[in-house]
Amino acid sequence: FLHEPKMAFAAVVFLLVGALCVPHHAGAARSPVLIIPGDGGSQLEAMASNKPSVPHFYCEKTFSWSQLWLSVSSLLPGVIDCWADNIKLLFDGSTGTYSNQTGVQVRVPGWGNVSAIEYLDPTNHALSAYMNKLVPFLTQQGLVPGVTLRAAPYDFRLHPRSSDFIPRFKALVEDTFAKGGNVPVTLISHSMGCLYGLHFLAAQPSSWKNMYIKQWIPISGPWTGTASEMRLMASGDNEGIPFVSPIDIRAEQRSYESNVWLMPTPGPEWGWDDVATVKTDTATYTTKNLTQFFNDIGFPEGVKMASYIANKTTPLFNNATIGVPTICLHGSELATDETYTYNKGDFPDKAPSVISGVGDGTVNARSLEVCANFSTMHTIYPKVDHTAMLSSQDVLEKIASLISG
Repeated sequence: FLHEPKMAFAAVVFLLVGALCVPHHAGAARSPVLIIPGDGGSQLEAMASNKPSVPHFYCEKTFSWSQLWLSVSSLLPGVIDCWADNIKLLFDGSTGTYSNQTGVQVRVPGWGNVSAIEYLDPTNHALSAYMNKLVPFLTQQGLVPGVTLRAAPYDFRLHPRSSDFIPRFKALVEDTFAKGGNVPVTLISHSMGCLYGLHFLAAQPSSWKNMYIKQWIPISGPWTGTASEMRLMASGDNEGIPFVSPIDIRAEQRSYESNVWLMPTPGPEWGWDDVATVKTDTATYTTKNLTQFFNDIGFPEGVKMASYIANKTTPLFNNATIGVPTICLHGSELATDETYTYNKGDFPDKAPSVISGVGDGTVNARSLEVCANFSTMHTIYPKVDHTAMLSSQDVLEKIASLISG
């Protein structure tokens, strides 16, 4: 549903690991920048032709290309059911593949265009601000939108392997390199965009990265998932938006490949196995009993969805695989959901109570800090939350220093 620009709806120690970052191309001109946004940080458009069914008589079965995400007016009571049915994915358990609802097509507008990630609803900037501070700041540094400052929005419902993101992004990097005077490109990614960036870099040969990439700046990366995805799967998550019922969007949220991907990662080395992320009067759930969790929430399909995601990301957490200077930035020291407790009879359809741990307000610290294992430089910003990292003056100045000469 929405994890990155959620703060817009509400209004929206410096640590070195290993050697200091030395860019590939010292003395070069200002590096062009390519931004990979996070989960919910790209616009989506949809059209439909003779959908076989709709949730209500007033939901359209046929409509021309129009804004699907973000469309604030589509989230209002009643019409949100139409929206959820249009954006929901279908999963084929025999192949592990995903498709749009029958009769629906979805596309991502704004490829290469940073205006597509500044505000997510073109008709409602007040409630859809995302990278509206970062993009103008980078422009002030001398970067030119569409030339040396570009973005790679994507279908955030999917894992990158389920789309053509990686080959398209490679071509975009090469084009940006050429447009910028053959100056190596800086990649900036936010939240789930960090996982996209990780998979992209792991897929490229060292010779290509040495030529085209100056550095990678992942911000607020959910490297091994977040506890909040457990509540999302169990009960739905409206991210605090008062007029949206979590139950109304639960089936839509469960259908996303990316939401399964962002669940806490099993394995003793990632720190989740002994964390009771969900408690009821009859069971306690951790990453050790996710099969039971999916069955108990009435979503057995999730077992197979998770099996196709398992072990796709964690083997990539090493310097050799990434192969470029990596400057990891994230917030810390903020209350972050860690355990959800359900009263008797409330699981999974009613809201749980929350026990907080620490993190950046969205991603738990144990997940954020995984980048210490592979980053060249690791800088932590106490009390700066997940999305505020994109507007913090300290963070912006750090980025400016990294892309200069």
